[in-house]
Amino acid sequence: MLEHVEAANAGKPITFFEVTTAVAFLAFARIPADVVLLETGLGGRFDATNVIAKPAVTALSSISMDHMQYLGDTLAKIAGEKAAIMKPGVPCVSVMQRPEAAAVIAAAAAEIGASLKVQGADWTMDAEGQGLVFTGAHNSWKVPLPSLPGRHQYENAGLALAALDQSPFAIPAFALRSGFRTIEWPARAQKLKQGPLVKMLPNGWELWLDGGHNAGGGAAVAALAGTSGATRPCISSAACSPPRRRRIICARLRPTPPASPPCRFPATTPASRPPTSRRQPRRRGIRMFPQRTTSAPR
Repeated sequence: MLEHVEAANAGKPITFFEVTTAVAFLAFARIPADVVLLETGLGGRFDATNVIAKPAVTALSSISMDHMQYLGDTLAKIAGEKAAIMKPGVPCVSVMQRPEAAAVIAAAAAEIGASLKVQGADWTMDAEGQGLVFTGAHNSWKVPLPSLPGRHQYENAGLALAALDQSPFAIPAFALRSGFRTIEWPARAQKLKQGPLVKMLPNGWELWLDGGHNAGGGAAVAALAGTSGATRPCISSAACSPPRRRRIICARLRPTPPASPPCRFPATTPASRPPTSRRQPRRRGIRMFPQRTTSAPR
């Protein structure tokens, strides 16, 4: 299928995300799926996925400062780009947003003619015992806590159920319960259980991987670390991000206690690891030492 997409593109400029999205659409066209979930790659207005004129439902998760060089330097501008996935006559579900983002989304929904359903006003997701209770316009469900760690996943789970509540699809309650117990999301608060990096860890250490790349992601990781029960957590941010974004993420993370062992990283070239990537963790109380081997700290 990739060859067909490349032939249709005829050598014109195209990004990796655009070409892989086109391949996915071709696959869906050849083998129709019961349900297709499309996640935007960046923003919404000009995103490669934003080509469906009449989706069953659209959804807006928590909006944070992200991709500012493309989407704008304020939360309101970013919300305006993301709100552009809404379509006339199509319901859109949203979690509770910060006021400046919520105002833009509401105005966009009114202008486009989309039916906006907002958490708190139109649907709720509440913790009850060892599970969650969703209440929407058409359905109420009791589901177990999602298998993904972190309380921020409760909100994400609620958004998913709100989208289902507004869609024409019917999924049995037992299937929802089973799904919540078996969710897997690689690189999102994922505890690595095997592999060469895990083998390098000292006894009693754990290695977690999270691909969060904005202030909201940093806050979620910090909240999760705060409930881990660890007495000496060591949190390290090693992202290929501009210095300003690294500062925003690190500001959400708790400083490593002074008694914690130093975090050691393999030495890299200046092009792949600017000097600021070493200065920022130090300002947060994390000691870092470049080294040429990948042996674990003793």
